[in-house]
Amino acid sequence: MKKVRGFVFWPTFLFLGTVVIFSFKYPEKVATIADHFKLILLNKAQALYGWSGLFFFILLLVAAVSPLGNMRIGGKGAKPLFSFWNWFAIALGTTTAVGILFWACAEPIFHMTRPPKSLSISPNTPEAGVFALSTLFMHWTLIPHAIYTLPALLFALAFFNDKQPYSIGSCLYPLRWRWVGIFTDSIALFCLVVGMATSLATGVLSIAGGIAHLTGFASSPKVWGIVGLVLLFLYIISSLAGLDKGIRRFSHFNTVLFLFLILFFFVVGPTSYILSETWVSLKQFTTTFWGRSTFADFNNGADKWVGEWPVFYLANWLAWAPVTGTFLGRISYGYKVRSFIAMFLVVLASFGAIWISVFGTVAVHMHLVQKLPLENILATQGAESVMFFVLSQFPLAKWIIPIFLVGLCVSCVTATDSNTVAMAAMSSRDVNPENPNPPLKMKLLWGTCIGLLAIAMLFSQGLDGIKTLSVIGGFPALIFEIGCALALSWRVLMSLRRKEGKNS
Repeated sequence: MKKVRGFVFWPTFLFLGTVVIFSFKYPEKVATIADHFKLILLNKAQALYGWSGLFFFILLLVAAVSPLGNMRIGGKGAKPLFSFWNWFAIALGTTTAVGILFWACAEPIFHMTRPPKSLSISPNTPEAGVFALSTLFMHWTLIPHAIYTLPALLFALAFFNDKQPYSIGSCLYPLRWRWVGIFTDSIALFCLVVGMATSLATGVLSIAGGIAHLTGFASSPKVWGIVGLVLLFLYIISSLAGLDKGIRRFSHFNTVLFLFLILFFFVVGPTSYILSETWVSLKQFTTTFWGRSTFADFNNGADKWVGEWPVFYLANWLAWAPVTGTFLGRISYGYKVRSFIAMFLVVLASFGAIWISVFGTVAVHMHLVQKLPLENILATQGAESVMFFVLSQFPLAKWIIPIFLVGLCVSCVTATDSNTVAMAAMSSRDVNPENPNPPLKMKLLWGTCIGLLAIAMLFSQGLDGIKTLSVIGGFPALIFEIGCALALSWRVLMSLRRKEGKNS
């Protein structure tokens, strides 16, 4: 344990270990305390979530067109570690893959049946369908990827160009706030464990829903526990294989699978309906982008729907972003800042939009046009069962559903593996550009902690527990990202004064 950064690792690990133990032993008390903190944050910080996400997005666009955009991560002669394809595939598996697999079909049913009261939309109408799809674009494209991109870019520049330590605090290097390094790393680790547990719990629910559809075994705590153990086993295999053989190969497999599923369902699904509804929904997304981002369209956040959906998502992205950013920054060596922003803010967001356009629209079509019982399935079997019902309505379903389940498992493993690489690196000494690989034991320790917390929250609160975890974990990360916004603003200003961007 000599290589452990004690002030970073031990406070977070011991605190989360205590939470896991108490969650299993006193689930109701833990749920009550967590809900209390969630309500405080929802009441006090809604506006800060919305305006901050919008500001991060605008700031990154400014950075891309500024002289800073010409800077190459790693210096003038740096060559990319990964090809553009592998870079894209790994980044996709690290960020939103698990989420869009779970929510793309289930979420629009929520919005169509229970739209926000402040918009006066009649439930289960074509207007509600357009609102549902445009909301999916809000939740899975530009703002979420801006939240990831901001700390990832700052870490890449600090670690490779400024030769700063493998630390979340290095993102704030331009501000010279050296005193925040260890404290920031410890808080960021807590946020990511919470965010990762949220994502993993979502994946476990979705896999359990698929198993229920295929076998008739109901999604239950026993099934969740078995699924969790299988995912842990696959995670260990991926960890032993390492970044190049493990994460890269899994990510490549999953990306090809995703592209196949998109093409298959676009062709065999209601193609003309997908195209027409996507066009209308994208127009609404564009015209309402500002008002929805700031919650002005929802009585300035007074509508309860805001806390249940957009704030939940923003908090979840934020919980992931600081530590995930260190991994995304690490794999981006050799690319220019402008290419970096284009990848994470445009390419990945576009993939999310395409996935939503196909699967979200198919769900809307089944609910509004075909009148299939998606609302009843959501109410009686849970959100995890909606996607598999949708898949079952298409040709070759008996083959497609198992393939989809495999992709879902791989997504969970890839996301966990890539993020525990970053967590282990932050918890360890002597990790640097020449020796970027953290100890395997530290990776496995963090992966086990994440898995136990995910199962604990599922057992105690189910899907509501997942949302509670997200909101609590996201707030400390939000404060950190505001600091990152100040640091990136400083870098942009220095580039305009020709003090950065020279090593392009």
